[in-house]
Amino acid sequence: MGVQALRPSIFDDDDYHYDDRDSLYQKGVSFFGRHLSWVKDVGLDKVSVLFLACLEYSLNEIASFSKEGAYKSGMGTLGSTGIIGDYEINPKVRLSTINGIQYTIEHAKNLWEAVSKEFSTRVHYVYYPTKGHQIYDSTAAIWEKHIQINEDLVNTLVEHWKGLIEEVGGLEGDGCIYHIAHSQGGLITSRAASKLPPEYRKKIHMITYGAHEHPLQEFASLTNVMCRADRIDYFNPYDSDHLSVILVDSISGGIYENHGIEPGNAYWPHIQKTAKDFRGKYESYSSRAWNWAKSCLPSWLGGEGSDPASSPEA
Repeated sequence: MGVQALRPSIFDDDDYHYDDRDSLYQKGVSFFGRHLSWVKDVGLDKVSVLFLACLEYSLNEIASFSKEGAYKSGMGTLGSTGIIGDYEINPKVRLSTINGIQYTIEHAKNLWEAVSKEFSTRVHYVYYPTKGHQIYDSTAAIWEKHIQINEDLVNTLVEHWKGLIEEVGGLEGDGCIYHIAHSQGGLITSRAASKLPPEYRKKIHMITYGAHEHPLQEFASLTNVMCRADRIDYFNPYDSDHLSVILVDSISGGIYENHGIEPGNAYWPHIQKTAKDFRGKYESYSSRAWNWAKSCLPSWLGGEGSDPASSPEA
């Protein structure tokens, strides 16, 4: 008996083709929210049912997805790395990130730009690319956790960390890195941390948001943040005795708003608080002067102040 015969009509929407990320993502997470509720009701094994359901739906719809070219542009390259931001806040610290599923490189960069601005430092990122649709991405996420992790991406993150640690003085220096991982990026982070020697992990302040898997190794510090309404807890329960998780309140909205990490979503206030503490600890007088200057300079000179030509008085 197939999965479709077992369940009620949860694949009742046939329009999964969207040109913009927000509607695509919300449609996808709405589908998964309804699916999760059904799985809980009938008590079936969550991994097998979800994987089969994702696979079944992907196979049924793959032809139309390919013809429509849904969300094909800007997917980016697996494991690509880069830097967002104008300057480093302090020579002894670096900020590292990895995103979750369903981000084109453009949307990921928009997120990292917002993070860079909050932390007043450059963001050194590892990109986890989308496959073009929520169903594909979610199927891959389940596959990577329970069947076969992407070793290339894991190794890329390991080398990424090692390179940043060298930049701040190496193992013998007093520098450190902060690493922010979201959703599926938390799974990649956890697996990468297991391959990183302990002396390197002690140089990393680890922060995860809505992680698909929590890293449990010893770091300079470890903060796992979960929203009370984040459905990721069904895939990654956080009630283990050995795992300390900070719970943040849910916000009005749906699954997307309570799992997303962007400004306006449930995790953003905690990111802002973390950024404030980070700036207070690492921001030098020269950095503060640069931030002040940028706020005063007009945009045409590279600053963030008002352009006289566009001001109301002009």
